[in-house]
Amino acid sequence: MDEKDIRFFLVRHAQSWGNINSPDAPSYQPDDPPLTPEGLAQAERLAERFEPGMIEHIYASTLVRTAQTVQPTAEKLGLPILLLPELREMDTFIPGGSPEEFARLAPRAVFVPGRDAPPLVGMDAAYTAARADAALEYIAASCPDGSSVIVCAHGSFFGYLIRRLLGIQLPETFCWKVDNCSVTEIQLRKGKIPKLCRANSVQ
Repeated sequence: MDEKDIRFFLVRHAQSWGNINSPDAPSYQPDDPPLTPEGLAQAERLAERFEPGMIEHIYASTLVRTAQTVQPTAEKLGLPILLLPELREMDTFIPGGSPEEFARLAPRAVFVPGRDAPPLVGMDAAYTAARADAALEYIAASCPDGSSVIVCAHGSFFGYLIRRLLGIQLPETFCWKVDNCSVTEIQLRKGKIPKLCRANSVQ
């Protein structure tokens, strides 16, 4: 990855029904709650950050709340949401939402061909770190030099992405706490150390 200049906008998904304890929560597949009304409003505010031409690719996990989060941005920029199973939350035991759910909740979402869901083995740190590596290596290989990309993932998984992108020698379980729908911006710079441009920025 250090052979390219790539700007990563890491986004934690907006508020989902799994983030709040509410009797009004709709029924949903275990581990895959959709966004709340507040989460949908957060997703709309996220889209205000980006203008056409700023972003080349948008990636999200195969859980519907991440694709819902970047759906308004994808609509505004005219881009698909590329679903990568490696970006799933670390402690989930489901592969992700169904095509029918994505068609209803995030119609710009498309599954990346040939990216089979990794085995669901829970919270093993080394395995989760390897998943983060695989996702970021795929994204970097798919993007031309000078690209800017959005990667929407999950709270507990964020530390693994941060550790890998910054190239810092921290434990695999390094925890990086971020708010719902926050943006952490990291610039990979060819021949230089990566630059942390902003962290946990909420609009």
